[in-house]
Amino acid sequence: MSPETSERVVIHVMIVEDTDLLRDALTALLAKEHDLAVVAGIGAADDAAAAAVTHRPDVVIIDLDGAEPARLDLARRLVHQTPTIRVLALTGAPTTDALHRALAARVVGFLGKDVSPDEVTAAVRQVAAGRRVIDPALAAGLLRRAENPLTDRERAVLRLAAKGARATDIAEQLGLAAGTVRNYLSAIMRKTGTHNRLAAARRAEEAGWL
Repeated sequence: MSPETSERVVIHVMIVEDTDLLRDALTALLAKEHDLAVVAGIGAADDAAAAAVTHRPDVVIIDLDGAEPARLDLARRLVHQTPTIRVLALTGAPTTDALHRALAARVVGFLGKDVSPDEVTAAVRQVAAGRRVIDPALAAGLLRRAENPLTDRERAVLRLAAKGARATDIAEQLGLAAGTVRNYLSAIMRKTGTHNRLAAARRAEEAGWL
C-alpha cells in the first residue's frame, strides 16, 4: 500500500431521502468518488438518529422537500446528538427564508436540487472540512436581505397592508394621514419592483425585508 493510499481520508456520508430513486442516485454519485463513502441510506427520517449512532457519518445529506419542519428538527437532533456531524440540506425550493430556517437548525450546507453533480460532491467535501456551503443562487439573496431598502415605517405599513387593511385603516392604526399611507405604499411598490401591495408583501417576505 502506498503512503498516499494509507493516508487517504474517507468522508463517511449518510443520506436521508424518502424517494428511492433520488436516494439511489445520490448513492451512485458519491460512490464514484475515491474519498467519499455512503455508510447508510435512510428512507424514513424517524430512523436517522439511530442510524447516525450506528454508522457515525461525517456528513448527513437531508432532503427538505415535503417535510421541511420535520427534517430541520432532525438536523437539530443529529447535531445535538453528535456535534461532529455536518448536515447538508437539499431542496427544490431554495429561498432565502428557507436558508435562514436551515441555518437556524444548524445546517451548514444548503443547495438547490438544480446544482450539478460536481457541486454536490464538492459541497460534501467542503462541509466535512468545516466550511459553510450555500447555493450560489442564494448568495445575492442574502445580500438583498442585508440591504433592506424599506424604512421602519414602510415595513409597518406593508405588514398591515399584507393583512388586507385599507389605507384609511392603516392610517388610523399608525396615526398617519391616509394620503401619507398611500405615499408610503407607492414608495414600497417602487422599491420592491411590484405593482400592488400584495405582490410587494410577497416580494418583501421572500427577501426577508419584513
